[in-house]
Amino acid sequence: MESKNALVTYNEIIECEGMGDGEQNAVEKAFDSMRMQVKQKISDSIISISTDKVECLELRDESYEEAFLFILFKRVRKQVYVKLKVYLTIKYLNLKGGKEC
Repeated sequence: MESKNALVTYNEIIECEGMGDGEQNAVEKAFDSMRMQVKQKISDSIISISTDKVECLELRDESYEEAFLFILFKRVRKQVYVKLKVYLTIKYLNLKGGKEC
């Protein structure tokens, strides 16, 4: 019986977005969104996801003022929105031997 290599390498381009209280937090949420999209697309066991290239499509800072009981302890809050285009190389196991992604 001949054994077949079950490891499949797949290239994908995904657009993802995230919002957080800082740039780092927004990028983390965008990458969490990207991972969820990959998991929805590939139902097999994912071995590795490597990022080849990242393009920033949109980066926006939004500031707003909030206050306790509308008048007390006023402060300015900052939200960062980021939209990314991520070029990925995904390696996964195709144990069924059927159709690849």
